[in-house]
Amino acid sequence: MGLLGLDDLSPLFAELAAALGWVGAQALLLLQPLLTGWVDESAIEQAIRRLESPAQHAEWRE
Repeated sequence: MGLLGLDDLSPLFAELAAALGWVGAQALLLLQPLLTGWVDESAIEQAIRRLESPAQHAEWRE
């Protein structure tokens, strides 16, 4: 058992993070026209891709 006893909850947290990442990506898609004046469009698209599929973009965290 882990130090804080969170071993059983870690799959739940992973699923929750994946779901919230998808929601965040959809929010960025909706706000993209407003953000393009302040943020580079390619950076927004890259953030959307990473939020939609974090497992495929794990190298950016290392």
